[in-house]
Parts: sequence; structure tokens; C-alpha cells
Amino acid sequence: MYVSVRFIGMLALIVATLLQGPVAGTAPPPGIVMLFLDVKSGKPLTGVQVQISMWNSEAPHRKLDEIVINAKTDKHGNILIHLQEPIAKFVFFRSPNELRECSDQEFAIADVIRSGIVAKYHDKCGELNFAPTAKPREIIVFDRKYRFLP
Repeated sequence: MYVSVRFIGMLALIVATLLQGPVAGTAPPPGIVMLFLDVKSGKPLTGVQVQISMWNSEAPHRKLDEIVINAKTDKHGNILIHLQEPIAKFVFFRSPNELRECSDQEFAIADVIRSGIVAKYHDKCGELNFAPTAKPREIIVFDRKYRFLP
């Protein structure tokens, strides 16, 4: 079997191009995921309306560059937050009508990107019987939904 030098050269060029990875500037914008878990069951909290704020400035001047978005947790309890350049320094969430605020609500985005964060749990919502581990770009939040009686 004869293989031409031209064919080998073209093959080497294709392999070298593939090994370089994606071209700079074509990668999707980075994002982080907030995962909301029920304190008692460990199951995802689905369909929860959450207001998310991101900003760069230190308090009390955070309103100067604050970005606010409204989101809803999916069937897995996740909210995907797309980050834009320049990436904000802080992220905060609240859901005063649906969640009891059982965990910390403000996080440094650099820490989330680097190693992930498991939100500090406040035992006002009962005992926490599990301890998940966060992955880089993930925030795990423990909470409970309000239960309104008819």
C-alpha cells in the first residue's frame, strides 16, 4: 500500500489543528450553577422563583453596578447563571416568598469558579442529615419551601 507524502502532510495538519483545542474567543461564556436542595430530604427544590444579584463594588456602593435577574429552579433544582466579562465579584440570591433562608445567600464568584461552595447552613430550619460536596462552578444551597395552609 502506497501512501503519498501529500496525504501524510494533510493528516498531520488536521491532527495538529485538533490538538490545539478551540480557537481563542470561541469558548462559551463561563457560567455557574446554583443547586437548591431540601433540608430534610436532600431532594431538589423545583420551580422556585429566585432573584439573583451580581456586582463588583464593595458595600455600600454595590447598587452602582448591580445586575439583577429573576430565575426559576429547573426539575433538578438548578439555576444556571451566565457570567459576562468583566465577571462580577459577588453573587447574592433571595426568594422571600418561597424559601425560608436556611443558608448563606452571598458568595464570592472567584471562590465558586475555583472550587465550588456549599452554603453555610443555619439550623433554624431543622437538622441537616447529609453533606454534599460542591464541584467547581457550583453553589449548593440548603433550604425549605414555605408551606401555606389553606
